[in-house]
Amino acid sequence: MIRLFVLILIYCIATTGGFFAFDYLGFPITVSLIIVFITLSYLGIYLREGLNSALAYWGLVYGAFSIFFLGIGLIQSHAGCLGLIGDCYQPRLPAGLFQFKIIIGFFLICTNGLAILAILNNMRILFLSSNNNHE
Repeated sequence: MIRLFVLILIYCIATTGGFFAFDYLGFPITVSLIIVFITLSYLGIYLREGLNSALAYWGLVYGAFSIFFLGIGLIQSHAGCLGLIGDCYQPRLPAGLFQFKIIIGFFLICTNGLAILAILNNMRILFLSSNNNHE
């Protein structure tokens, strides 16, 4: 029970940190940094334990988010908005686009929180597990 509480607490801290990084750095830089860190952490796991498909799943998730944001940007640029992702108040926009952007942004923040947890777990495996099993 305590372990579950600690895991939920770490997830909340990671998600809050990702949210503040979004605010300070913007979401392209924040997501790029998280992708670099998760790739480096899985590279360490792969060098130590061999290949598996865990990093490919993260690539699929972030690829889906890039397709969503590309679609939003195309819709907004077609409607005459100046920014591709930011707020736009053109009357030609679809009615539910603003809510869709909020939902996708929320899912991206949650995914980044899970990615930070995966990075922390990979670092724990790399640095805190015994070296006797992996020689």
